[in-house]
Amino acid sequence: MTPHTISGQIGILEDDLGTPLYAKRGRNIELTEAGKLAFGYAQDIFALGSELEQSVRNYQAGGRPIEFTWAQGEIVRREGNGVSQGLRKTPKCGTRVR
Repeated sequence: MTPHTISGQIGILEDDLGTPLYAKRGRNIELTEAGKLAFGYAQDIFALGSELEQSVRNYQAGGRPIEFTWAQGEIVRREGNGVSQGLRKTPKCGTRVR
């Protein structure tokens, strides 16, 4: 991907969100507070996507049932009897894979 393509995609996201995500500081750029917030969510989304992919691969290989639940603003992943929790505030909803 070229820098021009990335800048264009960021511009579209900024338009959709209604706020700038970065500001130019001389020859550099710096994330705005909204950009820092968006970056945190992006990191969480990519981490959860990687975890989901690994969990599904484990399940397909005969691993334990997995369950993802979004409750009280927290994403929780349960595998068998173990619980691994983390990420961001989200609406209450859920899904199960068995």
